[in-house]
Amino acid sequence: MAAMQLTRTHRILIGVVVFGAVVIAGIGFAGSYAAVRELAEKKGFGTFSMVFPIGIDAGICVLLALDLLLTWIRIPFPLLRQTAWLLTAATIAFNGAALCGRFILSVVRRGAPPAPPPHLNHRGPALTQSAGPSLFCPRFPLLTVTSASEHPMT
Repeated sequence: MAAMQLTRTHRILIGVVVFGAVVIAGIGFAGSYAAVRELAEKKGFGTFSMVFPIGIDAGICVLLALDLLLTWIRIPFPLLRQTAWLLTAATIAFNGAALCGRFILSVVRRGAPPAPPPHLNHRGPALTQSAGPSLFCPRFPLLTVTSASEHPMT
């Protein structure tokens, strides 16, 4: 099969895409680094908290690069890609935990709106609807109703 000839327009488009990807990656890394470093400091990592976020992101890059290299030389090892995905999921969880310490609990609770404990709701059982910041911090109820007739949408 003949190699595809890249025109000047193709090269410009590739340059724009690469530049945009680097800018987006830089912004994401800066925000993620600050959040994960702060979380590591709170959890008592000490001076290691300065390199902890870099280690995770470098691990993702190295694993994906090694996966590409091994696939290119026809020695695929899919576990590398899955490990990189696991580190990516860990980074997302660390960023969420830095935002609100109850990130995992809040993700689980998204399936059903959280209801406050009965001793905090003096009007009886309630349905609490949450949105916005409560995606990560479910302690911010936006609306509490005790019956369907009190719901603003009825």
